[in-house]
Amino acid sequence: MRRLFQPAFIFALAILLAVEIFLRATLPLLDVAAFQYGYHPDSGFQENSDGAVQLVPGPLRDFSPQQFARVPSPGVSRIFTLGNSVEYWDGIGSHVLTNTYPARLGAELTRRGLKNESINLGVTSYGLQRNAVLLRKILGYQPELIIIKLDVTNEGMDESTAARARSFRSVTPTDFLWKSYLVQSGVMFKEKRVMDHTLPSCVLLQAFGQKPNHTTNSATVSPFNETSRRTLDDCLQLAREKKIKVLLLTQAYVTHAADSRARVTDLGLDEFAAKLQGPGVAVFSLTKLLGDLPVAETFTDHIHLTRHAHQIVAEALAEPVGRLLNTPLPQ
Repeated sequence: MRRLFQPAFIFALAILLAVEIFLRATLPLLDVAAFQYGYHPDSGFQENSDGAVQLVPGPLRDFSPQQFARVPSPGVSRIFTLGNSVEYWDGIGSHVLTNTYPARLGAELTRRGLKNESINLGVTSYGLQRNAVLLRKILGYQPELIIIKLDVTNEGMDESTAARARSFRSVTPTDFLWKSYLVQSGVMFKEKRVMDHTLPSCVLLQAFGQKPNHTTNSATVSPFNETSRRTLDDCLQLAREKKIKVLLLTQAYVTHAADSRARVTDLGLDEFAAKLQGPGVAVFSLTKLLGDLPVAETFTDHIHLTRHAHQIVAEALAEPVGRLLNTPLPQ
């Protein structure tokens, strides 16, 4: 025991304690909220006194900088797109907002004579649960249409983050270590500054992607687990209550067969989303749109789109989006 409490050990313990106290005294509320799962609803949103709303990179919410009025102008259809890195990046090695399909969709709709503002809320690594936090926030900005991208890639990350949040709020002694701001900050630094920038996306998908789940009463496979399905149902119900239309956009994935030939698949998302269609809710499949095109010209890896593919998606989306915007909801 004497060996344990040597001056070096006490000094190291004092440093850790000092860092913990420093973090607790200086970390902004939005950073601490990230420990409690998802992110604070206001992270990345700056509301000015003149009525303008600015989107800025917030704590672990890397919005593309954009600006819009809190209340849309009369006759202008406001469209929000909720997604992940597919929407955020115009290619795996670059990021230019105007090259992404949500921005190009707005330009395409304008070209067709529809007054609109298309706002890209794609955030790297977001899944349904964290996008649900965003959806609740943007309901106050009076959108006419919300595009929700369905993608299994980040659902596992959402689950692990939620589990850490439960430990952060827990009073169980075995969870006390997770209540440390230093530990939580270290984990987030590892995931957002190390793993995201060093590991190939295919490895991240294997580690954090959500595997398809079999339903209890048949051989049918669902691409989402019960938590994600319930989250999506809640989002659709909120949209219905606010009379907001929804377009469910299903992700396409590049896989390789035994002969190493690349093919594009939806991992069951198309069938899953089709069951959710109804008044005010439409579905658009990226697999059906891009599946027969040369993979090298449309995908930069197993999931991200080339700039050329972003343009193809924007042009193809313009018709169903315009149709949705021009179709009144049933009373």
